[in-house]
Amino acid sequence: MAEKGTTPGRVINTAIGSRAYYKPSLGKIVLRKPGVIRSSDVVLAVNRILEGMKKEDLPAKKCAGKTWRQFVKCMKEEMRKTVTKDKVTEELKKKYEEAKKVNNKKEMEAIARKLKERGVEIKEVS
Repeated sequence: MAEKGTTPGRVINTAIGSRAYYKPSLGKIVLRKPGVIRSSDVVLAVNRILEGMKKEDLPAKKCAGKTWRQFVKCMKEEMRKTVTKDKVTEELKKKYEEAKKVNNKKEMEAIARKLKERGVEIKEVS
């Protein structure tokens, strides 16, 4: 199950805080910041949507066996079909209700802000 994580500490390799390397499959230089774990409520909602799917219906399974550029293009298209704004909003509402049950006001407020950005008003945050 998707849960909020922490960002582990790591050695920073450059003055700008990231490591530059050439990635042949993309044909360009990529900057990678070490130790970043993306854990926003929206990312966790997307993860929950994907966790609830059958393995054969996952976007990566549908795009398997293609060249890297075709795979990336296919994944973008499949993710747009699979993870819609409405589905993410529903997952955020579920997460809000879970936080409400355990009376976690800090998390309720954070999720309410995300829902407000999506045009959904939550009146019970106090």
